[in-house]
Amino acid sequence: MGRWLVAVLLCSLASAGQKLSIPEDTRLKLDAYVAIAAASSDEDWTKEKAECIARAKELTRGVSYLVSVVSSDTTEAKVRLRLADVLVTGLRDGTFSESEAFQPLEAVVRNRAELDDFRFQLMGIVATLDKAMVVPLVRSIVLDPAETPTFRASLIEGLPAPVRNALADSLKSLLANTKNKIELRWRCALELSGRNLLKTVAVAKDAMSPGDALNFLVEAFGFLPPEAEGRREFAESIAALAEPDEAKTLFQDGTVKPDLRIALGNVILRAKPDILGPMLVDVLKSKGENVNVRAYAAEVLAQKEPQRAGQDLANILKDPKEEKRIRWLAADTIGNLRLADAIPSLIEALADDDFSISERSAKALRSFGQDQLRTPLLEALLKPTRSRSRVTLAAAIGDAGLTDGIPLLVLLLEAGSEEAKAAALRALAQLNDKRGVPFVERFEPGTSLFLSVEKEAALKKLAAAKAPGDGIVSLWCAARLGEKPDPDRLAAKLRSKDWITRLYAVQALDILGELPEEALKDEREEVRAEAARRLANRGSPRAFEEAVKLLASSDGFTKVTACDALALYGAKESEKLAAESLAAIAGARAEQPKGPAIKELKDLRKDADPAVRNRAAAALESIHKQLGAEDLKPLLSDKEPRVQIAAAAALYTIGMDSALSTLFVALRSNDPEISVSAAEQLRKLTGLDYGFDVAKWQQWHERSAGRQFSVKRFLMWVVPLFLGFVIVAFVVRTVGKGKPAARAARV
Repeated sequence: MGRWLVAVLLCSLASAGQKLSIPEDTRLKLDAYVAIAAASSDEDWTKEKAECIARAKELTRGVSYLVSVVSSDTTEAKVRLRLADVLVTGLRDGTFSESEAFQPLEAVVRNRAELDDFRFQLMGIVATLDKAMVVPLVRSIVLDPAETPTFRASLIEGLPAPVRNALADSLKSLLANTKNKIELRWRCALELSGRNLLKTVAVAKDAMSPGDALNFLVEAFGFLPPEAEGRREFAESIAALAEPDEAKTLFQDGTVKPDLRIALGNVILRAKPDILGPMLVDVLKSKGENVNVRAYAAEVLAQKEPQRAGQDLANILKDPKEEKRIRWLAADTIGNLRLADAIPSLIEALADDDFSISERSAKALRSFGQDQLRTPLLEALLKPTRSRSRVTLAAAIGDAGLTDGIPLLVLLLEAGSEEAKAAALRALAQLNDKRGVPFVERFEPGTSLFLSVEKEAALKKLAAAKAPGDGIVSLWCAARLGEKPDPDRLAAKLRSKDWITRLYAVQALDILGELPEEALKDEREEVRAEAARRLANRGSPRAFEEAVKLLASSDGFTKVTACDALALYGAKESEKLAAESLAAIAGARAEQPKGPAIKELKDLRKDADPAVRNRAAAALESIHKQLGAEDLKPLLSDKEPRVQIAAAAALYTIGMDSALSTLFVALRSNDPEISVSAAEQLRKLTGLDYGFDVAKWQQWHERSAGRQFSVKRFLMWVVPLFLGFVIVAFVVRTVGKGKPAARAARV
C-alpha cells in the first residue's frame, strides 16, 4: 500500500513538474527526496534534509520544484510540511533567497482555501524565521476579519515570544474591540500577560473601560478548565473589579460560572451584606441552582443567620426529591456548623431509604454534644415511625453515649423486630453501663442464631461495664427487674423539669403499683397519655376520660397511646362514649349528634398517621366488636399495609374469616417488616405456624371454610326438621287429650 501511494504521488508531481517546465533531471533527482519525505521516519528524514537542500540549490529550478510540491493541495500534508521545513532551513542559512522560498510559503499560509490545521502547522515552521519577515505576515492575518476567530486565536497562541512581543499593539487593539469573538480576545489577553491569569486582569483594565473589562473577564472565565491553576484567585481578582450593584446582577446570573459567582457573593458580603441574605435564601431553596453555589449560600447563611439557615437546610435534608449531593451538603453543613435547631431533621434522616443520606446524618450527629442530643434522640426513639427508625436511632443513642436511653433500649429489646433487637443489644453494649447487663443476660434470642451471636458479643463487651450513676434510669431499671426502689423518690421525679424523666417515673411507679392519678395532669401530652394508658389498665375512670381528650392531640404518639388506653379500659358502660371518642381521630367535632357514632367511625381511615389508624382499629375491635365490623372493612384497603393487617386481625377476631386473605397478601410483601407482622398475626389468630408459606395458609383456610360450611348446612337441615317434629308431637298430644273429654260430653 505504501509503495502504491508513493507511486501515485510521484506521478502527480511529474505532471506538476511538466507544467512548470522543470528539467527532467531536476525532477527525477528531487522526486527521490519527495518519496523519502513521504515514507521515512522523523529521524531518517532529519538525516536526508541537508542533502535535499544542497541538491535543490545545485539543480536547475530545484527550489521552484520544492515550492510546487509544498503548494500542491493534492500532496500529502506530511510531505508538504517536511519540504516547507527544507525551504525554511535553506532561508535561515542563506541557501535560498526570500523571493524564491519565503514569498511562495507566505502565499500558501495566506491561502484560506487550505485547511486551517495545515496553515497553522505551516505557520509554526515559518515563524522560526527572522521576525522582520514573520511579523508583517502574522499581523496581516490576525487583523484580517475575514479569517476565522479560531484560526487567528490559534495562530497567536503558537507564536514565538519575540514575534508575540512585536505584535503587542495589534493584540491590544484586538482585545479592546468588543466586536471580536471572546475566544480571540481572551487569547490576546493571555499572550499580552505572558499567560499569567492574574495579570490578564491588569491587561484588560489597561485596554478598555472598567465596565467592559469586567464583562470581558466574566465571559472569558468560562474558557478556563475546572482544574486550571489559580482559578480561584483569578475569580477573586475579577470580582474585585465589580461594584456591589454589578456584583449583585452577576451573582443572580445563572450563566456565570459558579466559582466566580461565589467570589462575587463575597464582594457583596463585604460591601452590602444586607442585600446578600435574601439572594442566598433564594439560591438555597432553588433546586435548579448549581450545587456549589447552594453550598456557598448554606455556609454563609449558617454563619450569618444560623436559625434561618438551619430551617432551610433541615427542609432540604428531609426532601427526598432533592438532589442527593445537596442533601449531603445539608447534612454536612448542619454538622460542621453545629446547627442545633436542625438536629431533628438529622434524626429523621437516619431512617432515609438512601443509605448514604443516613450515614451522612449519623456522622453529622456526632458533631453535637450529649446535652444537645439527649431529648431529641430519646423522643425520636419513643415515637418511631418505622422499624428501621428504631434500628438507626438505637445506633445513634449508642454512638452518643446516652445512658438515659437504656429504658427505651430495654423496651425495644423486648418488643422490637429482630433487627431492632439486635440494634438494641449493640447499643447497650456500646453504652458499657452495668444497668444494661441484667437485661442483656435475660434476653431470650429464641431460635434466631443472629440474635444469639449479638447477645454473646454484647455480653463480652459488657464484661467490664462501668458502674452506673444514681438517677431515674437506675430507679427504672430496679423496678423493671422486680426490685423495689423507694416510691417516694420516684414520685419526686414526677416533678422533674425534664419530661422524659417524668415519663420514666410514670412507668416505674406503675410497675410498683404506686402510680398516682395526679400524673394525668402533667403538662406534657406524652406523659399524660402514658399515665392514662397505665391507669386505664387498672380501671381508672379518670384515665379513660383523659384518654378521650388526648384523641384530639396533633401528636401521633399521643393519639396512639390514647387508643391503647381506651382499648385497655374496655368498660362496657363506656362503649358508646369510647366509640364516639375514637371518631375524633378522624376530626369529628364535639357538637356532632351523640349515639353509636357509626358514621364517625367510618372516617377512622382518614387520619394522616398510619400508626393512629392501626391502633384505632385495634381499639375499636377491643371496645365494641359488633359495632366496628362494617366500619373496619374500609381499612382493609388502606394505603398503609400495617393498617390493613390490624384491620384484618380485628375483623377475623369478630368472625369475618375472609379478612385473612389480606394477611395472605401481606405475607408476600417485599418489606420484611410487613411480611413478619402478617405472619405473627396469623400465628396469634389461628394457633398455627406455617411461616411465610402462603400456599399452606390458603389450603388451611379452604379446609377450615369447608368444615364451617358443612356444619352450617347440617344445621340448616336438622334444625327445621327437629322443630317440625316438636310441633307435630305437640299438636298430636294436644288433640289426643281433647278426644276423651268430647266423648264424655256426648254421653
